[in-house]
Amino acid sequence: MSNHGEGKKDIKLNEIFSVIDTKNIMKPFKEYQASLDSFFTEYSPSKFPSLIRFYETFNTDTFSSEDHRFIANALDMANYDESALKGECVLLFAEPLIVSELRCKGVIRNKNEGAIRLIL
Repeated sequence: MSNHGEGKKDIKLNEIFSVIDTKNIMKPFKEYQASLDSFFTEYSPSKFPSLIRFYETFNTDTFSSEDHRFIANALDMANYDESALKGECVLLFAEPLIVSELRCKGVIRNKNEGAIRLIL
């Protein structure tokens, strides 16, 4: 009976893997990732204020007339009353969007907060 491990001692893995060209392997993956990324756009309130607005503490008494128009339009489409958002941390969109990822940084004020309410 032969031993299946015979001859494996002579195989040098470094030699086998050194001939694999990882650059040519990675090229199609990078192209695929780039094609997927082309379907997505990253928006932030500072770069797209006509599309998205962030209010750390929602208080209509302190908003400008432009903010009031934006809020009224956004909440009208959602059929939502602005008084229900008073004191909340709010992110509003001017139009319906498909959101695949939402990144929140430093907006949670205590450990009991952290829920995100999506208003459609």
